[in-house]
Amino acid sequence: YGAVPGALGAFLAGDVYAAQNKYTEAIAAYTKGLTTEPKNVYGLGQRGKAYVADKKYAPAVADMTQYIALAPG
Repeated sequence: YGAVPGALGAFLAGDVYAAQNKYTEAIAAYTKGLTTEPKNVYGLGQRGKAYVADKKYAPAVADMTQYIALAPG
């Protein structure tokens, strides 16, 4: 995903796709980042929001539940 390597690059790509309303691509990018950093709360939250925007509520609930469990404070 571009010049930024690893999970960060995948999350940034997901943000770009989400901003363009390309939710399928955004979800794929966030998922790629989460394969290397499965407990990354940013990635979980962003993918959860992309799932909601794409009307995929069950995986959105799963991501947001994990986000809440892992998020500090």
